[in-house]
Amino acid sequence: MNRKANSSVVHVMKQFQILGHFQFVKYLGVASVLSLITAACGGYGSSTTSTTVGSSGSSSATSKVSASDNAALGQKILVDSSGRTLYLFEKDTGGKSLCTGGCASAWPPLLTKGKVQAGTGISASLLGTINRGNGDMQVTYNGHPLYTFSGDSSSGQTNGEGSKAFGARWYVVSSLGSAVIAKSTSSGSSGAYGSGGAYG
Repeated sequence: MNRKANSSVVHVMKQFQILGHFQFVKYLGVASVLSLITAACGGYGSSTTSTTVGSSGSSSATSKVSASDNAALGQKILVDSSGRTLYLFEKDTGGKSLCTGGCASAWPPLLTKGKVQAGTGISASLLGTINRGNGDMQVTYNGHPLYTFSGDSSSGQTNGEGSKAFGARWYVVSSLGSAVIAKSTSSGSSGAYGSGGAYG
């Protein structure tokens, strides 16, 4: 703080003592006192800016599930409102999601904040939701929790088909609500998923 600024602050404080606290505040007002001190200091010191940040989250309160023709798989498959392919995880049982943490980062669950919208080509009666335990509601179809895949960069891609990650295989979901098993992955599958067809 320079000499001139210091002199101004001293002057303000003397006025404060002469008039008394309440009279001084009444005479100049709280805002004026703050302005005088700030001006006297010449803007020295740090300043802060208050910014209101809106809450982040989905831009829509609801999710939409539709069926779309997929040439690579030769049938209609489930997609979200952006046209991204939807998958099921064979490790999920009883309509409960067993994909959390790093798994959910690689395979983001399809979430909704309201009633799920049924798009073209699907049965609205097969749509449902489950609670993931952290307050998020995940969309299900025919009892299968639905996921997208971080490896799909655009609509129509099915790069996650047949992938065996996080302890089980991942399959694209058909419009009927069953697993789509591509010929290239059926030989490496096991159990009900290894039939070479579809698993409900």
